[in-house]
Amino acid sequence: MKQPFFLAYWLVLLAASAICGSAFAQRSLSVGSHSMEPTLRQGSQVTIDVVGALFYVPRRGDLVVFQPPHIDKPQLWISRIVGIPGDTVEYSDDKKLSINGSAVGRVSVGEFQSVATAGNAGFPKEPQQMFEETLDGSRYRVVFDRSVPGLRVDSMDWINAQRACTLSKAVLRCSVPPDHYFVLSDNRDRANDGHYWGLLPTSNIAAQVTKTSSN
Repeated sequence: MKQPFFLAYWLVLLAASAICGSAFAQRSLSVGSHSMEPTLRQGSQVTIDVVGALFYVPRRGDLVVFQPPHIDKPQLWISRIVGIPGDTVEYSDDKKLSINGSAVGRVSVGEFQSVATAGNAGFPKEPQQMFEETLDGSRYRVVFDRSVPGLRVDSMDWINAQRACTLSKAVLRCSVPPDHYFVLSDNRDRANDGHYWGLLPTSNIAAQVTKTSSN
């Protein structure tokens, strides 16, 4: 995995923040995909605390900006922390999420229609199912596509190579080791996140999202 450019880039930002003060400490980013719907639509703006990233310890439910571990080219993606070091995370083909043997609370709140469905063959034309999920006091909404399975078998080689995760046709199970996290996006079936590629190293986390604004 090639991360030096990403790390060097972020160190430059941190140095500039220290020199320029608080005005540079907050950085605004534009959301480039639909993977965090319904929480964040494509084109929404998020704010991250560049200086605070030095002392940040991720918690379950947090939104974070990170470098995807399976991609060499420097990029910044957004997902939600659901598993922290020491956790056992399970995500099933029927799209149920469990942490340390306890199911994460989820209640139906209707349907969601993404603007991405217009003229895009990669998205469902029918409304998605929408639920409110509660994790460690954080409440947020997640959506699912009725026609898409919860797990992709073609992810097996990548995930099993990490050794901390196993993937069967029914359940992905990850024992999160030190200095790693497990992330999921809120548009669960339309996101490239931890249930496709496994664990996220701490070193790949750039910052916590501290403020969001939908377009």
